[in-house]
Amino acid sequence: MARLILLLIGLLLAGCTTSAQAPPEQETTPEARQATITAVQLPKGSFPRLPFVAPDGIVWCSESSGESIARIDKNGAITHLRIPGSSNSPAGIVRGPDGLIWFAGFQLIGKISAEGTLSGWRTGRGVNLGLPNAITTGPDNAVWYTNEKVPPAISRISTSGALRHTTVQTDDKLAKLPGITTGPDQALWFTLSSNAKGAKHSIGRMPTDGNPAKLWPLPGEASPGRIVTGPDSALWFTMARGIGRMTVDGNFTEYAVPDDARPSDLAASPDSALWFTTDQARIGRITTSGQVTLHAVDGAQQLTGIAAAPDSTLWIADGKADTVWHYSPAG
Repeated sequence: MARLILLLIGLLLAGCTTSAQAPPEQETTPEARQATITAVQLPKGSFPRLPFVAPDGIVWCSESSGESIARIDKNGAITHLRIPGSSNSPAGIVRGPDGLIWFAGFQLIGKISAEGTLSGWRTGRGVNLGLPNAITTGPDNAVWYTNEKVPPAISRISTSGALRHTTVQTDDKLAKLPGITTGPDQALWFTLSSNAKGAKHSIGRMPTDGNPAKLWPLPGEASPGRIVTGPDSALWFTMARGIGRMTVDGNFTEYAVPDDARPSDLAASPDSALWFTTDQARIGRITTSGQVTLHAVDGAQQLTGIAAAPDSTLWIADGKADTVWHYSPAG
């Protein structure tokens, strides 16, 4: 009987041991990544304006007052390429059809070799560039830029320097052409705005064959600025108080931006949305369905240009703070 009792007790203890085993580990959902911001400080008074991220991840940024083009490598090391002369006011930067870095300035189109050598063209001595402003690489192995001479034009320059100017038909002597991009239809799309009272603001399309541009008037005081091709194969552009979208057949939609923020530059991102700078030290994100959110850039003072990197991070120029901010969105 004693043995039977001990056996029963052992079985009960074994059962208790089995039932008391720790439950299997449960899977936990990782916390959402917070946005991170890193500052790349440039020389005082350089006034960075428009950044550009090359396919190799190198960041280039025009220094409007510093008369230079800044190069920021993947380790954050900065090289300043000084443009000869003065009053160059470098602005837009693109990767040209020859693989070199091209930029526009006052009466200047320049390019930078892989070794960091500057070359290009200036108005004078038989060269008439006009007044270059925005710049883009066209679908025809040439570089195109908006030309703010009177009357304004869309200009084409080949890699060897051959020029062609096509006048934009407008009677407005104060017309500005602040943006240009290659559209999904392999034509050049640009913005036309003006400070003249009662001026008409438009989105323009210029074919590569040199035929005249077609203009689509915008309502009210739209004042379009920078323009890009979006991930939905439509044209997206900044406006005085919103973001505009236009299809290649001219259908226009305007999206309001919260808090009366004024957009200035925008970029299409690999995250299938568009990001833009505002006058309130914040950047905005707009989806292709028109949903807008604003995000603070802590420490920013005067955001000007924005560029999206292949890894969906953003590079943002801050003219007043002489800083280029590297922003990694929350995810």
